[in-house]
Amino acid sequence: MPTERFYHLPEEKKRLIQEAVIQEFGRVPLDKVSINKIVKSAEISRGSFYTYFQDKEDAFQYIFEDFVEQIQLYCKEVMIKLSGDFWALPEKLLEYVLDACDKHKMITLAQNAVGHQGLMKMLENRAFCMPLKETKNRWLKEVYASTDCSQLRVKSFEDYQILFSLCINILVEAMGEIYHAGETRERAKESFKKRLNLIKYGAVCADAEPAEEGRTAAEKASGSKE
Repeated sequence: MPTERFYHLPEEKKRLIQEAVIQEFGRVPLDKVSINKIVKSAEISRGSFYTYFQDKEDAFQYIFEDFVEQIQLYCKEVMIKLSGDFWALPEKLLEYVLDACDKHKMITLAQNAVGHQGLMKMLENRAFCMPLKETKNRWLKEVYASTDCSQLRVKSFEDYQILFSLCINILVEAMGEIYHAGETRERAKESFKKRLNLIKYGAVCADAEPAEEGRTAAEKASGSKE
């Protein structure tokens, strides 16, 4: 992660450095990334770069860490604006993430990291779902505190984590359909809404009878005819 010196820079200076890093990592694979191009675009010296980051991998990690933090901040802010309406959040979050990925070339950056073992491990650990597994998750607890849970089957923060992670999982699926499988954004969003409705309403009909223990519905129907 960046040094304290980086965080003490003026916001405009940090923005220029971020944009330069994103531009270079989006241009070529990791092994061809040029620190000289980054410092030239950011209008800083090579020496200054190394007072802000340990190496180019560190700069890359910072970009993704910052991206995840922006998503977390968005969730907190939007949940307040939605007056706690949990089910309105996933679709808005999908739009936000897709727009941010396109604007900041995050998918291209991730693709350029493929094959680099250290960076791929970092991405796996800091991807959307990983922070949900942390026991001390302040940002999600803040989202939980702003959520109206009166219409949700959640009795604790642990239940809320499970529900939230299910929504994040189908969000990641939608991204995979768009950026990996080549599906259109509209088709992927339609599939996302279907998955979201299954999570929201469940897959069991309200008047469905539970199958007897140890017997499937087909076996039960067959037995009734005998």
